[in-house]
Amino acid sequence: NPLFDVFSGPETYNPNVDPETSVNWPGAARGTRTDVRMPVELKNAVKNAQFAADLLSKMALVDDDADDATAERRYALNGKEISQRQIQALRRCVDEGVVVGLIRDPIQYL
Repeated sequence: NPLFDVFSGPETYNPNVDPETSVNWPGAARGTRTDVRMPVELKNAVKNAQFAADLLSKMALVDDDADDATAERRYALNGKEISQRQIQALRRCVDEGVVVGLIRDPIQYL
C-alpha cells in the first residue's frame, strides 16, 4: 500500500469519483463542499442579513402624489407600509452583515 497523501485529491482509481465534482478535498471546485456547519449564532446572523437584504430589495416607494420635496419618503412591501424605524433596522442589519463579511453587498448584484 502506498502512503496516503491528504493533499492528493480524490481517489483517481475509483471510476465512480469525478475529480471535477468531488468535494471535501483541498482542490475541490468552489461551492461543492456541503458539509460545512456553522455555529447556530453565526448561521442565524447570516440568515438574518440575507433576509434583510432580500426585503430591502423588494421594497417599493409609495407614490402619494406629494410634490413637497421635504416630505418623508414612504416605502411599502407587498402592499404594507414599512415604518422608518423598521427600514433603519433592516439597513443596519445588512450594513453590519456586509462589513463583517457575512453577505455580499446587495448593491453590487442588483
